[in-house]
Amino acid sequence: MRPVSLLGIATVAVLAGLAFTGSLATALAVPARPSPAGSSIPSLQAPRATPEDIAVLETLCNNHIRLSPQLAVVQPEGAHPVHVPGRHGQTTRIDFLNGDGNELVLRARILRNEVSGKIDGIDIIDFIRGVPKAGIVTSIQPVYIESSENAVAYWVRTARGRMYVDLEDASRASHSGVVLIPGRSAFTLDNMQSWNGLNVPVMDNSGVISS
Repeated sequence: MRPVSLLGIATVAVLAGLAFTGSLATALAVPARPSPAGSSIPSLQAPRATPEDIAVLETLCNNHIRLSPQLAVVQPEGAHPVHVPGRHGQTTRIDFLNGDGNELVLRARILRNEVSGKIDGIDIIDFIRGVPKAGIVTSIQPVYIESSENAVAYWVRTARGRMYVDLEDASRASHSGVVLIPGRSAFTLDNMQSWNGLNVPVMDNSGVISS
């Protein structure tokens, strides 16, 4: 059994008890990461990811997202993204259209905080022949605290499972993150870039990330 701090154990217990059966509205009801006033959040202790850990993570991401080198939505092969702005000019959804541009294959729906403009949640939905595919929507809920401009953690739910990603020292440009998956031990991903929660990066098939 790999060692996990008390915070990690508590997080796994909370995460394991979440139903994650709704869409983004349900995901946003998840309790935020603890943030004791006047003190830093304890670092989670976990060994570096093994090839098996990476394989499990890839499966959980369900070809919708990547966590490393930074959080990004995966662009379906042969598709291209169209950023759709809301009333304040910020992107409220990203539609991925097929090569001919006449059929929607994937949509990333973005919920923003009306005061800060930061992203409170992302829903990722597959489409078949322009119709939403039945099943569990991939939902991402970033966690913010007052002492950091960047997200300090993510709650993630996909059709393949659930996970909690704790970003250590999110104030730095590059840092590590601890991934907690119910029923498995925690592991650390190195060289994860910080995310300010203002836009949704997109990763194409060659691994290039754009905002």
